[in-house]
Amino acid sequence: MKAKLLFAMFSLSMLARLAFASKGETVTVPANVSHQAWDVLLKKYVNDRGLVAYGEWKNNPTDLMALDDYLKQFAENPQTPASGNDAAAC
Repeated sequence: MKAKLLFAMFSLSMLARLAFASKGETVTVPANVSHQAWDVLLKKYVNDRGLVAYGEWKNNPTDLMALDDYLKQFAENPQTPASGNDAAAC
């Protein structure tokens, strides 16, 4: 449940950022964000049909902590904002 909630919160946060950015407002993202942990989690818990094994994910404290750590990168305004290609990718 915690992972599902965090995933939903993250998704809503990204949608909100896109909505604001599409209206000409600047979105500041941190520099040097590593998406490796997110990629590992998705490969582990999402099958070929795009279905997420939330029950398994929820029962793995190590992976829940990895998700929390990944999401913390986006929690606050960055001290060092992304620039160039990193900023354009977001």
